[in-house]
Amino acid sequence: MHTFCVTLLWEFVQNLPVICCFAAAVWLWSHNRRRAAAGILVIGSVSGALVIRFTEVLADGGREAWSVTLVNAVVLSMLQVAFAAYTGTEKRWSSWRIDLLLGIGAGVGLAVAQGLAAPGISTIAVILHSTALGISGGLVLVSIRLLKGQTLAKTVGYAIGIALAMTVVIGIIDYGYMLLN
Repeated sequence: MHTFCVTLLWEFVQNLPVICCFAAAVWLWSHNRRRAAAGILVIGSVSGALVIRFTEVLADGGREAWSVTLVNAVVLSMLQVAFAAYTGTEKRWSSWRIDLLLGIGAGVGLAVAQGLAAPGISTIAVILHSTALGISGGLVLVSIRLLKGQTLAKTVGYAIGIALAMTVVIGIIDYGYMLLN
């Protein structure tokens, strides 16, 4: 149980910059501050990728390949800029259902890209991680859209809770086996 809790702590540390910067960027985008939003997104994606790289050994004992770090930085940046533009503006056809589908697709796509970039990763690990990121991606996108009407400070504050929920989902699916030992 101790190992699982330590892993969850590091997973939360890894998720926090990405989710908080994404929430802030969606808020900025919805308030027509697109250049600032894009800058925050790149900062969040790159810093998140580097945090993951240097804490992965603490989270699950594995050393992340530089190819995975690069995939995380590039894919997260691209996805988040697209989703900030999407969630930062209202369209007649956008809804929580579309958010959910796009979030699931983005999460699964990111996990598959990570799996392809990681040498020697097992198929079952990619499937589990795709499930975890798919659920998390849907949760994040639906939740972030609801926050853009708040103040920036509240948006980032609530994003901490979203990162925590995402961490629990990923932790149970990716690392739940630790509870069996």
